[in-house]
Amino acid sequence: MNKLNLLKKIDLPRLIVEAVLIFASVYAAFILEDRRSKNFERQIFRDKLQAHLKILKYDSINYEQRLGTSNTSVNNGMKRSLGRQENALELLKFKSPDSLVKVYQMQKNNDLFWWVIQSSLASQHEFEELGKEYSHLIINDSTLHWMRQYNYHAFVLKKFATDTDQLLSDLEDFGYGNYFVLSDNDKEEDILNYVSHPNYYNTILKHIQYINMLYDLKASYDEDFPNIKAAILAEIEAQNELL
Repeated sequence: MNKLNLLKKIDLPRLIVEAVLIFASVYAAFILEDRRSKNFERQIFRDKLQAHLKILKYDSINYEQRLGTSNTSVNNGMKRSLGRQENALELLKFKSPDSLVKVYQMQKNNDLFWWVIQSSLASQHEFEELGKEYSHLIINDSTLHWMRQYNYHAFVLKKFATDTDQLLSDLEDFGYGNYFVLSDNDKEEDILNYVSHPNYYNTILKHIQYINMLYDLKASYDEDFPNIKAAILAEIEAQNELL
């Protein structure tokens, strides 16, 4: 009977209302905190995208200066070098001492080769980790696709630029290691043996092919770049609307 009387004294509707209000307030606080946390993440994500826009611009300037159509010293140097390498192949085919020495002198005078210098071609920053970390916040369907396209272009251009420069480094190492050349005390016998070696001709031929491949890769990058930039700008705007 005592338990029954106790239950009668308890205002169940009031308890239910209070429980609902407590749950609602806790839930609301949780939702508010979750929203604040997501907003904070969005701000970081947006800021990183904005920073990457500057990197994209920097990369594009470097690509254009070295492998584009702009009238810059590095771009013109690359094209002059390519023309001289093609001329060197013709001279090497004659296999006469005079023609071989001419090619050697071009190399020794730094007129034959122009280094691509991969470190200034590709950005150290990539979208891959950014896309993984903030994929749950990405709003536009195309954003991740174009971020990946940029990563692809940056990776391929950097890889080919590195390999192209490595060809020249290997050719110099070959000369230093096997002949007394590329120094102030070189001898004609060493010069002729070095330049007439099949490795010398094959390296120049491969180097020309690599440079032409880089021009093709750069053209492919140019086609995608407007879409990459537009996608990032659209994603930043979409993030701003939710903040």
